[in-house]
Amino acid sequence: MAGEIQDASSRRSSLFNAIVTRQAPPPPPPLPTNADAATLKIDLEQEPKRYYPGQSVRGHLTIKVQESIGVQYIRIAAVGGLKLRSTSKRESNDYQFTHDLIILNSGVRVTRQAGVKKDRIPGRTKRDRWHMVYDRTTLPSRSGRYDNTDGEDDEDDDGMETSSRGSRHDSKYASISSYSSSVESFFTLDSRSHDIAFSIPIPRSNVIPPSYTNDQFNIQYSVIATLHYETMESTSIHVVNCYQPLQLSSLTPIFTPLYNTPLIAVSRRAPVTQPTSKYKSLLSSTGWIEASAFVPRRAFLPGDSIPLGIRIINCSDFRPGRATVDVTLTRNIVISAGKESKKKINGLVGVFEGISGQDRELQLDMDSLLSVPAESISTIFADMTQNLLEVVYKVHIKVSLIGTIKTSKPMLCFNSRKQTEHCEHIGVIEFPIVIGTLSKCASQGRDSQEVNLKKAGM
Repeated sequence: MAGEIQDASSRRSSLFNAIVTRQAPPPPPPLPTNADAATLKIDLEQEPKRYYPGQSVRGHLTIKVQESIGVQYIRIAAVGGLKLRSTSKRESNDYQFTHDLIILNSGVRVTRQAGVKKDRIPGRTKRDRWHMVYDRTTLPSRSGRYDNTDGEDDEDDDGMETSSRGSRHDSKYASISSYSSSVESFFTLDSRSHDIAFSIPIPRSNVIPPSYTNDQFNIQYSVIATLHYETMESTSIHVVNCYQPLQLSSLTPIFTPLYNTPLIAVSRRAPVTQPTSKYKSLLSSTGWIEASAFVPRRAFLPGDSIPLGIRIINCSDFRPGRATVDVTLTRNIVISAGKESKKKINGLVGVFEGISGQDRELQLDMDSLLSVPAESISTIFADMTQNLLEVVYKVHIKVSLIGTIKTSKPMLCFNSRKQTEHCEHIGVIEFPIVIGTLSKCASQGRDSQEVNLKKAGM
């Protein structure tokens, strides 16, 4: 009896070991998917190129179809956004996006013309004929900083704003048969490559900020193509996206009445004092000194020199012998959360020897000494980012005067003896400047504002 129990237990043990050591069956093959039934590719003309507001982004969208698909929605758009990054000691080295502002979202909705026939040339397959409708979701507003007609030669100033504004339907899948009776809102693409030539106009506005990226924020633009389709085997909607980075400059002409007025920045009028003859702890005023800076205009292009003149008015007993001018160009980034950072991007120190102490007015010429770095981005005004971000350039000037001043020391005979004491006077001046992008809007060869949608890439 004991032998039978031992045999039964050994059989159970061997069966358990066989189950444990048995190899797991291979995983089932993945279900067929149609996610790659269509792929997109964007090719821009004259790439890489920096675009300006008012120009059109031209290129080709290639849709490579592996099997026949039913197209629900095609859109090609120029999209741009601002992302602010916050950093603190409590956070890791990775930046966290705290804001996300869509600045621009302007594009075209692509459909196909119905009733397309084969080409007359024998042996050539039929070509797709596309119909495009403007679909503008987010547009920048106008700004009152300067009149758009200043320095420009534009026959149709608002041509971009008066063109077709796209569908009035809320749904992206809404039929657009109201635009044309010969347009297919839903259509089929067979298995081959389909080429769509597009032209996306960038709205002509002076409140579109330039492309820029740093450790605090980034402003990026891209051409994005979106395709929604379904396959023959499934009615599920598949979404395919493709994008191409786009470099965009702001529309800030520098030769405008607002920026061409001279700028005079004056320092605080500083008194010049000396100890009194009876009480050395008390000071008596002998006059004042005032410093001012002059620039003929307020806006410059990257690479331009800043014509700077320093004027010193001395209405005191102070006799300067040497003047030192420390000039610094800084870029200030101001974020709506209250954070402000300053970075020096250029600077110089000018020393002027042999100054006549008898002159009541000094003129120090610093023309063509300070310049704007060629890689500087244009000024980003607060209205470009809905007051979330502002990039301001400032010129900081520190004027140091080294000279002598004569003081009186009483003698026993009630006469006074003149003494010469060395002293230094310091004045500080600060004023903003504007970094623009265009000397004249018309001189950049921008594309015409009039765009015919029916002929765009047809």
